[in-house]
Amino acid sequence: MAVEILSHNPDPLSRIISWCSWLNDGEGTREERQDTLIRLAQEISTNEELADTAVTLGALPRLLHALGSALKTGDEDHVEVISLAVSTCNARFTGTSVPDQDLRGSCPDVADEEQAVHTYRFPTSGIQVRVSEGDYDSTHEGFGFRVWTSAQLLCEILEKHRFLVMKRTVVELGAGCGLCGLFAHELGAREVTITDGIPGCLPAIQRSCNLVEIGSRAPRACFLDWKCDLEHLNMEADPNLQVGCEPLGSPTQDTWPLLDEDEQFELVIGSDVLYEMAAAATLAATIKRRLKDSRGSVALVVQALRKAELIEEFICRIVAYGFHVTFYDLKGVHLQ
Repeated sequence: MAVEILSHNPDPLSRIISWCSWLNDGEGTREERQDTLIRLAQEISTNEELADTAVTLGALPRLLHALGSALKTGDEDHVEVISLAVSTCNARFTGTSVPDQDLRGSCPDVADEEQAVHTYRFPTSGIQVRVSEGDYDSTHEGFGFRVWTSAQLLCEILEKHRFLVMKRTVVELGAGCGLCGLFAHELGAREVTITDGIPGCLPAIQRSCNLVEIGSRAPRACFLDWKCDLEHLNMEADPNLQVGCEPLGSPTQDTWPLLDEDEQFELVIGSDVLYEMAAAATLAATIKRRLKDSRGSVALVVQALRKAELIEEFICRIVAYGFHVTFYDLKGVHLQ
C-alpha cells in the first residue's frame, strides 16, 4: 500500500515530499489519508525545515482542517500531534498565529450546534460543576470551546489540596470554558475571577457563572490580555516606555469587564496555557503581576508537554522574576 511504502522511506525530507504529493493527488481512502496526515504532523512537529517544506507543498490547510475535525470530535491525541505541527509551521510566519479565518473555515458547522451544558463530577469531594461549553467558531483560536484533560487534572489537584483554595482569592488564566475557576468556587474560594484573552470564550464562561446556585457569590468573567501585563512590567523597568496594549475586539472591550490594572490574587491557576513560544514571556509576566506578594500565595499550572523548550523558556522567565519553581510529572495520574 502506498502509505506504508512512504512511511518507510529513510530520508525525512523525501518522506515529507512524498506524503504531501500523495495527499495533493487525492489518493487513498479517508482512513489512509488521515493516517498519512498524522505521520506528516509527527515528522514536522520538531523540525522547522521540514515544516517549511510541508507548508510550501500545501500541507498547512490540510493540517488546519484536520485540527478542526479533531477538536470537534474531542480526539485529544490527534489534537496534541497536529497542534504541535501547526505551531512549528507558524515559525515561518514570523512568530504570529495562523490567521483566524483559516481555523474558522476548517469547521464551519460547529457554530450552528446547540451550546451544551456538561456536568463534571468529582467523587472525592462529591462536588458537581456545570459548564456551558462554547462553540468552535466563536473562540477563533479553536482550543477554548471545550474542557480538556489538563483542566480536569488541575481540578483533581485542587481537590486534594483544598487548603490552597479555601477562603482565598483565585484567578484562572486562559480559562477557555472556566472549569477550574468554577471548581475553585465550589471548593470554597472567597472570590473567583475567570479570565481569557480570546473574547469569544467569555460568553460561555459567563453562562457557566450564571449556572452557579443563587445565594453564593458567583465567579465573574473578565477579559485579560497577558501582553498588557508584560508591557506594564517593561514600563516599570523603563519609565520611558509607554503601554500601547489594547484589548482585542472592539465590541468585546465595551461589553466585557477588563481585569483591573493592579488587581492581584492569592492563587493563580491555569491549564494548557502554553502553545506558542511567545506565551512563555507573557504568561510569566501575568503571574508576576497578578500573584499577590504574600505568604502562602501560589500559582498552579498544569501543562501538556508539547515542546520541552517552551516549558524551559517559561521556567527561565518565571525564575528571573524571583519565583521558586517546583516541577511535577503527572504521567502516573489517572482521572477517575
